[in-house]
Amino acid sequence: MNPMRHIQRISRTYAPWIRARAFGLLACTLLGLTLAVSHSNAQPGDSARPPRELAAEAYANSDWEEAARHYEGILDEGYVHPGLYYNLGTAYLRAGNQGRGVLMLLRAMRIAPRDGAIRDNLELAAPGIFAQIAIFPLPPVEFVYRQLTLNEWAGTAWALTILAAINVSVLFVFVISGDARRRFKKVTWGFIALAGLSHAFAGTMYYEQAYTPWAVVVAEDVYPRAAPSDQAETYDLLLQPGTIVRAVYAGRSGWIKAMYGGANEVFLKSEQVEHIRIRSKP
Repeated sequence: MNPMRHIQRISRTYAPWIRARAFGLLACTLLGLTLAVSHSNAQPGDSARPPRELAAEAYANSDWEEAARHYEGILDEGYVHPGLYYNLGTAYLRAGNQGRGVLMLLRAMRIAPRDGAIRDNLELAAPGIFAQIAIFPLPPVEFVYRQLTLNEWAGTAWALTILAAINVSVLFVFVISGDARRRFKKVTWGFIALAGLSHAFAGTMYYEQAYTPWAVVVAEDVYPRAAPSDQAETYDLLLQPGTIVRAVYAGRSGWIKAMYGGANEVFLKSEQVEHIRIRSKP
């Protein structure tokens, strides 16, 4: 049998099948290339962009509500930074949300107490707010107290304590006489006094942040009640958003007992206020 004739017969028999399959394969190849090119030229959607980029873009475009939404999403991821709280507070204030704007700026100041922009914005948004949260009655003492964070005061206290201990050891171990000894004693007493003051500030700030339940009114049109109940008497007093109160559990779910302006004690719903304490990372 002639091999060439056999090959020709097989070619004629299967030629339609081969042509049909080849056309389908070519079509699939062209479709895949088209999809690949279109995907490479497509712009990434919002879901593919990082939240920080979306927040910064909305902030730059003065889209305050959208910026606040993206910044809140970053907070939900556990990211903590004074700049984040500052931008979020500013976005809330410019969107008209006074309560949450003041709250976020207070959290920013707790992390970065020496940041002038944060303090200026707080004073502008809520005049007299620093008097509301003051711990010490003397303004100079309060000013010094607010210059450092809790960790900074604790570190300063221990550093000064170590220096004072070293100086005391030197006085007992080495022979120092005359004016040099008197000057050295003065320096040592200075370290001891500063260490004591720093320990006092660190302890006060720890107690303030852990046990003093500062909170901010974040809801609109808040009229306090005389008892933790919707049927209780409503006081003819409107608490504005951004008002600072001390909020503790009222003994009934959904309610808190708020103290403000000294001895004034009222009851508010839990969702009407939010504590200043900073969220911990998950």
